[in-house]
Amino acid sequence: MNLKKILKETFKEKSFEEWAAERKISLPDKKTSTRPWLFAKPARWIATAAASIILVLAIVLPFALRDAEPSANGSPIIYSAYDSISQTVKLDDLLLLENVLLFPNEQVISYEGIFRHVVKESTDIILSYAIRQMLFLLSDDENAFVIDYKIRVYRHYHFFDYPSFQDLEQYFMMDNVQVLYRISEIEKEFGALSEYTHRAHIHFIYSGKEYFITVNSFENITKINSCNIRLLMNELFL
Repeated sequence: MNLKKILKETFKEKSFEEWAAERKISLPDKKTSTRPWLFAKPARWIATAAASIILVLAIVLPFALRDAEPSANGSPIIYSAYDSISQTVKLDDLLLLENVLLFPNEQVISYEGIFRHVVKESTDIILSYAIRQMLFLLSDDENAFVIDYKIRVYRHYHFFDYPSFQDLEQYFMMDNVQVLYRISEIEKEFGALSEYTHRAHIHFIYSGKEYFITVNSFENITKINSCNIRLLMNELFL
């Protein structure tokens, strides 16, 4: 089965918005661009990041200083999802982060949007970035996943589904990085029917940033198993 061909035919016959509406996936009002360079590797945008060093400092310093600032009792300040608000951002903002890991653009079919989470009372404090509902095709053209991709830049931010990433026991090494993960069985609805499928939660630290990845199968076609999780991470670290 050539999944790449199926995906191309699917989005040739109907728009991504129509496909998402059928599956009750909410999309922002303003369509997010999927220009070819959006998910380029760090080497492709490092020159731009270097030229924008002032902007980098403007983004990094606020949360870096805040992260080092203790509360009145000497403990780090912990922010929950209720302490934060979500802002729609461009990928340019995400690329300003030094040594950020992103999936290769040529395999990204579509995504819902890119967001930044900041503290309600002090919006200059950035907590995390997220790419939601990213449809990603493996380079074998046979496996596709729907991915929620979070990059936490303030380590004491407990986002909404943070508990799902606790106590991950399985792991493997990828480029000297320990990748923790767990595969869970879930029940999903497909129209009037429901069936059991699997979901993976992945967590790792790379270059001082924490990555939290939720992986679902596309249309329940691709199996969520340890082998495919390794293949997916290999695409990210390649």
